Amino acid sequence: NDLGSALEKLGRYDEALERFERAVELTPDSAPAELNWGVTLARFEQHVEALEHIDRAVELAPEGGPFPGKLPNTPAAVKKAVITKPAAN
Repeated sequence: NDLGSALEKLGRYDEALERFERAVELTPDSAPAELNWGVTLARFEQHVEALEHIDRAVELAPEGGPFPGKLPNTPAAVKKAVITKPAAN
């Protein structure tokens, strides 16, 4: 997941997507890995699949909100924030 995040920051979205997928395979109960995979899929406008991973991240997240300080604290708000984010060029 950390490698995927670093690759995403460098704009290497294809590689980041692969790393996030692998992170979920290795740690299937990782809310951050699911969220990162979903957000990256949304960059590629793969919104249906992105929402599946975002939903899973919200399900896995601890009580008190999925990712305090990073995203809105309701599933609908998370989806809106991610899906309306501009796609990568």
